[in-house]
Parts: sequence; structure tokens; C-alpha cells
Amino acid sequence: MSIMGWLSGLALLIATPPNAAPTTTATTSTATTTATPDAIVVIQERFRSIETSSALVVSTKDLAGLSLEGGTLKVWRAGKQIAKLDAHLFGEMWQSHETFYFDERDQLVFVHKVTTNYLEPFEPKGATVEEQRLYFAGDKLIRWIEAKDAQPVPLSDRRSIAVGAEARQRARDFHAFARSKNATFKAARP
Repeated sequence: MSIMGWLSGLALLIATPPNAAPTTTATTSTATTTATPDAIVVIQERFRSIETSSALVVSTKDLAGLSLEGGTLKVWRAGKQIAKLDAHLFGEMWQSHETFYFDERDQLVFVHKVTTNYLEPFEPKGATVEEQRLYFAGDKLIRWIEAKDAQPVPLSDRRSIAVGAEARQRARDFHAFARSKNATFKAARP
């Protein structure tokens, strides 16, 4: 995926009108989504604030050993507070670009993930691209959008529990690594 494709996905996030956010709807006894328009608006405002800030200091850490072809972790800070983490990992048959956004209390609020899967080693021709946008409030997944249909995935979907938990764990691992003086990344073991 080109940088323009990635940026157009982010532009879609910014351009999503607040009234397009789903409200809670019920199916029998399970809520399909818990995102409120207000929570989504707050997350979008935080996203815009981080993306437009010229006061953030950027540093880079090496993610060697996390994937076959390595990767990098870019860290955006305002003082000691981490506002954004950008993990770019490379494999023989794929690459992943995952960006984590945090609020002023270091709580995860948004994850944008783009994974490119190659048909042949290191050959982007004919590759498939998967995109996900995850919104969090109070350490809870409140909206999950897979870009293939740009519709929120029902949070009652069994996958949403695993996807939310996996994103939170990666955010915690990368956040801890960004704060550490360690030169080598070590993921937490379950």
C-alpha cells in the first residue's frame, strides 16, 4: 500500500461525521455496538490534535527480532507522555503498519492497522491489503471497522473480543518498550 493509500484511510477517519457513529442497538440480549457519537468525536479530536501538533518529539526504536525482516517503532512524545506509536514490521510475505494513539492519561484510544500480504516473497504486485480501525474508551473496544466494507463489526462478534484484546496487548508491549532503555523488544508472554 502506498503512503497515499494509507493517508486516504486516515482522511476517511477524520472525515467521518459524528452523526454517522452508531448508537447502542440491541439484538436479543447482546449489544451490537457500544460506541456513542460523543466518544467517537472525542477520539477523532484527539487523533486530529496529535496529527497536527508540531510540539511532539519523534524518536525511533528498532524492532529487530520481532519479525523475519525486522521493523521500527516510531514514538511521538509531548514531554514524557507518549501520544502516538507507529510500528512498521516486515516479513517475507507481508508487512504491517500499526499506529496507536493515546489520550493524555496514556490510555489507548485508537488503533489504525494496515497489513499487506504478498503473493510472492517481497513482491507487492497483486498483494492484498487488510485495514482495521479500532476505537477504545476506558480500555474497552467500542468500535471496530474493517475497511473492506467500512461498516462497524458488531461487538457481539466473537472475533471482536480477540481483536480488541490483541490490540490492547500490543499497545501495552510497544508502550512499555518505548518507555524503556532496552535496545531489544521483548513481548509480554501470556
